[in-house]
Amino acid sequence: INTDKPTLQLAIPKADSTAAQDARARKHKSASFAQRREPKFDDIALMLARAEVANDLLFSDPKRVVIEHGNLHADQDTLQSLADVKSPTQAMAAVASEEPALSEAAEQRDETRGRGRPAADQYREYPEGDERALPEFILRSQTMAELDAETGAWEQALTELADGEFWRAVICDVDGLQARAPLHLAAKVRAGIPARVRGMVWQTLTRARSTYLQTVYTQLVQEYSPHERVIRRDLTRTFPKVPVFKSEGGEAQQRLFRILKAYSLYDAEVGYCQGLGFIIGPLIMNMGECAAFCVLVRLMETYDLRGMFTEDMAGLHLRLYQFRELAGETVP
Repeated sequence: INTDKPTLQLAIPKADSTAAQDARARKHKSASFAQRREPKFDDIALMLARAEVANDLLFSDPKRVVIEHGNLHADQDTLQSLADVKSPTQAMAAVASEEPALSEAAEQRDETRGRGRPAADQYREYPEGDERALPEFILRSQTMAELDAETGAWEQALTELADGEFWRAVICDVDGLQARAPLHLAAKVRAGIPARVRGMVWQTLTRARSTYLQTVYTQLVQEYSPHERVIRRDLTRTFPKVPVFKSEGGEAQQRLFRILKAYSLYDAEVGYCQGLGFIIGPLIMNMGECAAFCVLVRLMETYDLRGMFTEDMAGLHLRLYQFRELAGETVP
């Protein structure tokens, strides 16, 4: 039946034989199976489209990004007591008046922490499941070979994650995701990058996959640095409770030494500072040695961590000023 309206066209099919119907059904089933094996849409493109929709929702309600993913880890009672005071003088008086009670409470808290503190061979400063705790795969890895196997299986981890396709899109096309869904990307990163793909995502976000930096690193590790003696002295002080770093002269400490030595030659003005080891350590625990050096360089240069370690520590003074001003606005 064909009506006058072009938007409504119905056709009544002619009667067909049973054999023809069976053949048509087999053809349809075969086509459906092929479609299941070869998706009609590219996975990354589909993920970008979904992210764009989520980004539009966040754009309509920007507070959602902060409210859902902004967690403040602090003593809420202390913050509230400070927030209730109207002037610095009153704040000091309030603290002075409560000092005995605060001291007694601190002693009780220390005793409680002492009883519940883990053994020296463990590194559970936070309760299991706390987002600030070390990932389980790092805690159970006793050697760098075991840890490398875990971090190297990031593709397998993507298939096991509920939002694995999103993080695959980040790794494969972060520029496209940033252009189409910047708020959604920021919200997901702030909510936390899954531990087993963290190394690859860090490399992607910092644009650290650089053939030039990789070549520079392979050259610098073969050279001598005047900072070597001091670097070796500090190796045992870096993450001594993490299993892979416990072995003196072990592979983790050797990687840390080589990266610190190479960077002291790469940036002679900074040279070596003990605090650098605590930046490199988490990188080593989540990616390969050369990749860790590349990410370190990007963090220092692109993200301005370098100013924290120069002789005048201009970056450190800037961040202390920013913290003081923000604290004054947030907790006057």
